[in-house]
Amino acid sequence: MPAYETLPRFTAELQHLTAAQRRRFRRVVLDSFVPDLRTRRLRCNRSRGTVANHSPREVMGSRIRISDASHARKNAARRQEDLTGTNRRAALQDIRNALPPTPRARSAARQPCSGASTTLVPAELIAVVQDFVHWGRRHLDDAVHAAHQHVEQPKDWHRLVLYALTDALAYNFLLVGALAGYLQEQGLDPELLCRHLQSPDPDRYVSQEALDLLAG
Repeated sequence: MPAYETLPRFTAELQHLTAAQRRRFRRVVLDSFVPDLRTRRLRCNRSRGTVANHSPREVMGSRIRISDASHARKNAARRQEDLTGTNRRAALQDIRNALPPTPRARSAARQPCSGASTTLVPAELIAVVQDFVHWGRRHLDDAVHAAHQHVEQPKDWHRLVLYALTDALAYNFLLVGALAGYLQEQGLDPELLCRHLQSPDPDRYVSQEALDLLAG
């Protein structure tokens, strides 16, 4: 569905509509505007970025701006799906399935008298997620910075971008492994853990380093 936003004029004029005008406005939106959005029949006036047919503007002088950039991205994605026969979600799953398991993968032993909590997440898990995501994001930002700063130095570009990306990957891999190990300790069903990890193997990310992190 196209992204849109209401302008101040829309809000101001809506407040001055009579009860009959409000009913008519609601009828047009529900009977014409929304169905057009769902069936992608909506036409945009690209010169002014406003809805040109079946819009609230036909009822009153309001304007709704459509994001042409959003349309372009979605259309490009659809064209790519048509060419490859797969969508982005399926492609990501193919990549996850192809990830090699961690060398010498481990399984965390279930802790005595443990059961996955459904009411409270341990503060330590929240802290480690926050810390690792912070550092992972910093490395991703470094990759973007290097990609823009070294365009005339290909060797430095390749080296620095890959350094930053693999650093971010290491943080992410270790974090996922630690969380997977924690759920194994809690006795989570392996099939459910596979679904959480979007992986056919519940041990794929659980390394000794991940278990050491989990142990504190």
